[in-house]
Amino acid sequence: MTKPRPPTNSRAALYCTSKEAQNILSRMLTDDGWQVTEFIHEHDFICSHYAHPFEAVFIFISGAAGQEAAIRARACSSDCALIWGSDDHDFARSAYRIHATDFLVYPCSKERLKEAVKRCQPQNGLNRKQPPD
Repeated sequence: MTKPRPPTNSRAALYCTSKEAQNILSRMLTDDGWQVTEFIHEHDFICSHYAHPFEAVFIFISGAAGQEAAIRARACSSDCALIWGSDDHDFARSAYRIHATDFLVYPCSKERLKEAVKRCQPQNGLNRKQPPD
């Protein structure tokens, strides 16, 4: 059985401070058929995401900078899959408030990253912002 793949036009953005995390995620997403764009500056990421929203956004930035980037990414597109990773589990509440698809505390395992990538697949229906209860 072949695993489902995103359409060839599915675009993913990676905004990470950790080069290691960025390399691992880039490889995983590319192997799954995503078109990956990597960013090292928030301004470039937000401008690109605003002009042409990505289907999936991966933000792995520590502290309040990661929170601000996630909030801005969600403001640009309420429909994108938003995966936010931080080294501080206290940001999980903020991730919930902005309807992140997934929140990861790093360092995390490759299996956990694969699970997050899988949740971004359009056919899973998990990449859409869910209204609060």
